[in-house]
Amino acid sequence: MFLHCSPYDIIKLEYTKDFPEDHPLYKWMATPSDIGPAEFLRILPPEKLKEAAELMKKLLEGEE
Repeated sequence: MFLHCSPYDIIKLEYTKDFPEDHPLYKWMATPSDIGPAEFLRILPPEKLKEAAELMKKLLEGEE
């Protein structure tokens, strides 16, 4: 064995809060802590994108 990891360390399914916890592939799903900012934007529902853009704009402007 050349790599000291398992397939779980390499392959992650896209996070979705609707994925059933009793599904055999549940442990393959990325958790929110595994997801980077760009990935969050990719999976964010379209109706939330405007709100996310406004929050990011405030961060860039130094507002809280």
